[in-house]
Amino acid sequence: MEKLERRRRDDLEKARANDPNMTILNLEGVGMYKLTLDDMPRVLSALEGNTHVTSLLLGWNNFGPTGLPLIFDAIRELSVTTLNLQSCSLMGGGACLLAKELATNTKITNMDLYDNAIGAIGMRALAAALKINTTLEELNLQSNRIEEGVVELADALAVNSSLKTLGLMGVDIDEAGLTQIALALESNTTLKKIRMSHTVTGLGANAILHMLACNCTLIDFSLDWSHVDATVSAEIKRMLADPVRAAWASGEADTKPACEIPLEHRD
Repeated sequence: MEKLERRRRDDLEKARANDPNMTILNLEGVGMYKLTLDDMPRVLSALEGNTHVTSLLLGWNNFGPTGLPLIFDAIRELSVTTLNLQSCSLMGGGACLLAKELATNTKITNMDLYDNAIGAIGMRALAAALKINTTLEELNLQSNRIEEGVVELADALAVNSSLKTLGLMGVDIDEAGLTQIALALESNTTLKKIRMSHTVTGLGANAILHMLACNCTLIDFSLDWSHVDATVSAEIKRMLADPVRAAWASGEADTKPACEIPLEHRD
């Protein structure tokens, strides 16, 4: 632990000196070494005037939602594009503050909100921001309870034009919610990778297969940790492995693949 604290101090000094080799500032909490709200002004002051740090890792700390405005004020004019806030107990209130920032932020491209208990209120706020934001490319919502907020998430995915990767592993989405997301993704043209951990049967399976037939941009739909029906899983893998789909998604082909819904899964 002593070595960890020494490394953290050294990294802060490098950031303060605007060391060009310091592009990732890792201040993740470990054991008893967790940043609190009282620590934030001192820590964030090291970033003042910095032009080289692009990734700020603040996961597993104890500054809570109250620390978010301090973070935003510190990095808004910097070069930070990746913000890791894993397991910081942000909850719904913190997610609302994040949403307010994302509505106008034009720099953050990668945000990790793993395990923050954002709830339906937080998800609704973030979804509203995703309808406006055109910069965020990667969002991890793994291990959050979003409850009925899945409706707003689906609505946002139908119109969002920047997200390329979305993490929904361990999120409490039932089959009806999964179906809503699949229907929304039929019109999405930017999302390329989505990770979920849900049981897919019946209505959900049909919705996913219809979506993949209509959406030719999505090339990585992971259902890891799920008890996916073997037939459905094989069909999804076949569709995602289509070389014509891959060429279209990468911009190497001018002709969009033809919509092909497997006969056994047609309505």
